[in-house]
Amino acid sequence: MDNLKKLQDEAVALANRIDAVRAIEGDADKNAERDLELETLTADAAKLAKKIDFEKSVAESAKNLRSVVDRCSPAPEATEERSEKVRVEAVPFSGRLRAFENAKDAYSVGMWFKAKGGDVEAKRWCQDHGVEARAQGSTGSTTGAAFVPDVLSSTVIRLVDQYSAFAQNATNVVMPSDVLLFPRRSAGATAYWIDENSAITASDPTSNQVTLTAKKVTGAVVIASELLQDSIVSIADWIAAELALTLSNAVETAAFSGNPSNAPGVAGLVTSHTGGLLQSSTYTASLVTAAGDTPDEVTKANLLAMMAAVPQHSRQGAKWFCSPFFFATCMQNLDLAQGGSVGMAAGMGPTFLGSPVVLTDRLPSGADSTGAIMALYGNMANSSYYGIRQAIEIASSDQVNFLSDQTVIRAVARVAITHANLGTSTVAGPIIGLVGA
Repeated sequence: MDNLKKLQDEAVALANRIDAVRAIEGDADKNAERDLELETLTADAAKLAKKIDFEKSVAESAKNLRSVVDRCSPAPEATEERSEKVRVEAVPFSGRLRAFENAKDAYSVGMWFKAKGGDVEAKRWCQDHGVEARAQGSTGSTTGAAFVPDVLSSTVIRLVDQYSAFAQNATNVVMPSDVLLFPRRSAGATAYWIDENSAITASDPTSNQVTLTAKKVTGAVVIASELLQDSIVSIADWIAAELALTLSNAVETAAFSGNPSNAPGVAGLVTSHTGGLLQSSTYTASLVTAAGDTPDEVTKANLLAMMAAVPQHSRQGAKWFCSPFFFATCMQNLDLAQGGSVGMAAGMGPTFLGSPVVLTDRLPSGADSTGAIMALYGNMANSSYYGIRQAIEIASSDQVNFLSDQTVIRAVARVAITHANLGTSTVAGPIIGLVGA
């Protein structure tokens, strides 16, 4: 670790100590002792800041000198022999990126991966281009963990929301603590018809609370150092997409199917270890029974009955939720049988009977769906909550698999999933399920 990084780590520790001392409260003697220590810490902070500024100026001077040398260097003569020294610079990329919006961002992340693997030229490139590679956190010095560049974190966060149908459509709630009591409306005010000169009867809306409990979900990928030497743009893009996909799959599975072993307390909307929430006797008014047990036996009347069952307060923004198999076998066939073209509104994706269709692999994708919910229709923002306790944190370590010359990239998120508004046995909720006969 160079001197600048050591000084930066010392600055973080010193700042934490100052915050801790400032929080001390007590009698006059304790306050005097606190103030004395703060004076000492403040003086140390000033000296440390001066040292950091000096080291930064030295690094900046070296960077400027290298840039001058690079500008003054004559162009190399064209020869048939390949230079043994690899130039660390962005190269044109003509492939299709899955995760990043441009090749420049993917290249920056790829160079950061190489720097973490010990590549000297890559470390210099990261320093010159402002790509953060300094270890952070209380365990950074012993585990080799370091937070990744912001462009990687933001890309994975964006893709998790993009890949997960539940995260996109449920009500998103930022959680300031592990357990959050979130208010919800249980009944509204009542309007009355009255005669002239009569007193107005007042009524109040009622509400209760939904409990959101954050659970930890993680994912990790392991990459070999040799891969980064081959194509850093492609590898960085693959890592970002893979981390996002594994987290979104975990969220999607827990939300729709439930998983008591890995997501305790999360009951799936349609299937779980105790049966789908929506299929319990408590919410029978939110179910429509299909004409058969396979998607090709579902009739248009069945689907219209689902639309009719959605309460007025949830019709705005209602969507279909089904597997690609159900969409192709049922909805597309019904549409084509009536001489129409399959609904694909510009900018909206697939639609059916005027409503958007959200495709998810967590709903039945097979032919036989006896007793299972084959599709959903309604407003998931009114039925379900997606609590976000911690933004997705991504870190890397080149020490965990040191002997294998591999780098581990891991992603951690803490989220809560709750289906709190599903109606009753007599009143339909915001989401209606279609059950195979």
